[in-house]
Amino acid sequence: MGKIFSPKPVKLVISMFTSGNKIFEVYQKLLIKKFGEVDIESNTQIFNYTDYYEDEFGQNLMQKLLSFSTLIRPEELVEIKTITNDLEKNNITKDINSDINEYKRIINIDPGYISLDKFILASTKNG
Repeated sequence: MGKIFSPKPVKLVISMFTSGNKIFEVYQKLLIKKFGEVDIESNTQIFNYTDYYEDEFGQNLMQKLLSFSTLIRPEELVEIKTITNDLEKNNITKDINSDINEYKRIINIDPGYISLDKFILASTKNG
């Protein structure tokens, strides 16, 4: 039988993608205010693995990954996802080219964590 133990702290990581490169800097500053210093920052890279987001963001998406110095408890991921959802919602724009009342995010922010045995990315899809 397995033993019950308290999980060890984990490494907070955040994936962001958008169609506008300059938006990364704005959101990175907001994320640093919320979660502390960034210790690893990826280069900006093309995000073309799916067309799932095309209706909302358009084409030519760019992605950036951030890792934060301060470790978190795994159960904090739920609250962190709520915070990143709020950051996304605070900057939704109305699609002025649409005939219907349609609103779109300007950035997608997905937090997750890395531990010795897994990588978890929080999502509100299928939920």
